[in-house]
Amino acid sequence: MKNILYTLMVALLLIGCVTDDTVHDFKDLNAIEIKGLDEAYQFNYLESATIEPEVIVSGQSENDLEYRWYMYTASTQFVADTISREKNMNAIISASPGQAYTLIYSVKDLNTGIVYKKKMSAEVFGQLTQGMMFLAETNGNIDVNFVRPDGSVLFDVFTNANPGETFGTNPNKIQFVNPSPLKVALKNVYIFSNDADGGVLLNPITFKKEKMFRDAFYNSPTAATLNTAYYYTANLTDYLIVNGKAHNRAVNAGDPNWKPELVITDATIESKYNLAPFFMNDFSKSFPYPVMYDNLNGRFLKHEPANKGELTQFTGGSKIGFDYNNTGVKMLYKGVGITPTGYRGLYYYAICEGANDPSKRFMMKFLNGFKVLPPALELHGEELYELPAGDYPGLYGATVYAADDVGLKGVLWYSDGKKLYALNANDANPTEIVIRDFEAEGMAVDVLKMVRYRKDGAFVSELRIAVRNSNLASGQAGIVYMEAGTIGGLNATESASMFGLGDRIIDFDEKLN
Repeated sequence: MKNILYTLMVALLLIGCVTDDTVHDFKDLNAIEIKGLDEAYQFNYLESATIEPEVIVSGQSENDLEYRWYMYTASTQFVADTISREKNMNAIISASPGQAYTLIYSVKDLNTGIVYKKKMSAEVFGQLTQGMMFLAETNGNIDVNFVRPDGSVLFDVFTNANPGETFGTNPNKIQFVNPSPLKVALKNVYIFSNDADGGVLLNPITFKKEKMFRDAFYNSPTAATLNTAYYYTANLTDYLIVNGKAHNRAVNAGDPNWKPELVITDATIESKYNLAPFFMNDFSKSFPYPVMYDNLNGRFLKHEPANKGELTQFTGGSKIGFDYNNTGVKMLYKGVGITPTGYRGLYYYAICEGANDPSKRFMMKFLNGFKVLPPALELHGEELYELPAGDYPGLYGATVYAADDVGLKGVLWYSDGKKLYALNANDANPTEIVIRDFEAEGMAVDVLKMVRYRKDGAFVSELRIAVRNSNLASGQAGIVYMEAGTIGGLNATESASMFGLGDRIIDFDEKLN
């Protein structure tokens, strides 16, 4: 016991003799400021890029700093590529084109270990990263011509990227597919062809063929010919209409393959169907499930829930204008109109032809949503009436249609190959208006599309019209851009045009990245 007490006394004496060496003369840490950098940068693939930032330091030499430039995508941020370890970036950009990047410039204070960063967005452009893709025929040969943002044209892109290869015997559609920036495996350029293989899937950066479309299914369709009419993406699921049947795939799972066709399993209704090339949304639920129209039986179908491989008919709602399970018409085109007061959801109009008499045209109007809350009703057949041929000569001869379902709701644009027409489907008795007589100018209309984009801080509804100009000795195929509006009546004014893209444009699409 005495030994213990002695030990404790010695320890207390030692503690009391410890010197207090605490430093009370505090100094500010070295300050580093990064300036002179933009918020966004654009680079060209495999070309040299130089960026010279301004680094302001206080209290130390720049020799005590460590620099690093690196870039990453949403899926590679933990394995980012270092571009340079110099203060000024002067490097060859080898990051793959066609993805959205984050560019980081970091400065590390070697004395304190503190890292200062500047975060920027970046894009890497290849020759085929951004522009307009044209599926065009020239001297009897069909290929892809690519118009870059600067107006330069790359001809015969598919042939040059795939010597000796073919994309099919009857190509009819080109489409850029990119349902999720996080699922790069789903990003492709599709060229659809009405033939045995159905077309090809191309690498979106190089345009090299990756596979035939028939090989993009878990189970290859049994049909001898594949004819793809429409692509649609909704929520976490992609859809295709092939030979009138709906196929889907899971975008959230990053699954690049298409599943077998959706089927009707309800034994009380007709199991055969043939879909019109459109999808609509059912806004009666928390999530917009896709709605389709069956031209074979004149009825609406829905895919709900999306994790099952079956289609069902609608029940409930109302049939005050027509029976939505037995309309007696085939849908040629649909658009979104202005939703009437008191309704919730999307109010659609559709141009239809008679199921038994295809020479007749009809206007159909229906609500996808509900009128009373609660309960949430689903589909409401509002109106279905015949449009007299004498009042709508352009509509009766129309072969192509377009609409802006957001900016110009209810306005339908269409062409019979000779003239551009428009009508306002919101009106009780729409009037057909001739917007432009292309035939009188020596031109013929082949493709009509509409795009909504932001220009000078405002949204623009733009018609993009593929035409053939007989006034030109060669390179007659071109595209005419027209800004559409409703001020002072329905109108469209040409803003630009470009020719020399071939003899005939079969289809076109914009490739954004």
